[in-house]
Amino acid sequence: MYRLNVSGACILTDHHGAEVPLKSAKARALLAFLATPPGTPRRREEITALLWSDREEAQARASLRQTLSGLRKALGDDQTLLQISADALSLDPEKVEIDEEGGGSFLGALTIRDPAYDEWVR
Repeated sequence: MYRLNVSGACILTDHHGAEVPLKSAKARALLAFLATPPGTPRRREEITALLWSDREEAQARASLRQTLSGLRKALGDDQTLLQISADALSLDPEKVEIDEEGGGSFLGALTIRDPAYDEWVR
C-alpha cells in the first residue's frame, strides 16, 4: 500500500516505505487533490482549472498529460495507484493511505503559483 502524507510538502511512499521520486510540485499537488478523498473521480477540466488556470485549455491539458507521464514513470512497474479514464482521474482507495499527520499544515510546504490552487488549499 502507498502512503501519501499531505502535511508539509506532500510525500508519497511505496509499500516498502521508500519515497517515490516525484519530480514536480504539480505532480504532488495532483496527488493531493486526487486524495481528497481517494477513489473520487476528478474530471480533467476540474484538475486543469485548479493547477493550470492561467493557461489556455489545450496547453493546460497538455501539461496535465505531461504531469501524468511523470507520475507513471515515478511509479515504475506498479501502475495500479492511478485510475485514469478519458474524462477523469482518481486514486485507488485500496492502494493508498492518506496521512495527515507530520507536523505541517495541509500542503503547507508545497508551493504552486496558481490562485485557484491557493484558494483550494485554504
